[in-house]
Amino acid sequence: AQELEQKQTLKANIEDRVSRLEGANTSKYFQNEYAGIIREYKNVIKALDAEIASLSRVVENYNAVESLRGGN
Repeated sequence: AQELEQKQTLKANIEDRVSRLEGANTSKYFQNEYAGIIREYKNVIKALDAEIASLSRVVENYNAVESLRGGN
């Protein structure tokens, strides 16, 4: 669960950076310099989405097993 929270926090931080970079995207120079970085950030976000989904399933499965055991 802790790793899941860390991944979600990392994703939120990267999304914030992408948002700020896209908001500042006003010049051709900027587009040339940072378009690749924005693409890479978006690829990282996609990878984090997959990891978060996987970790969420693990946490949900663990909680389901614990509830069946009567542990929660």
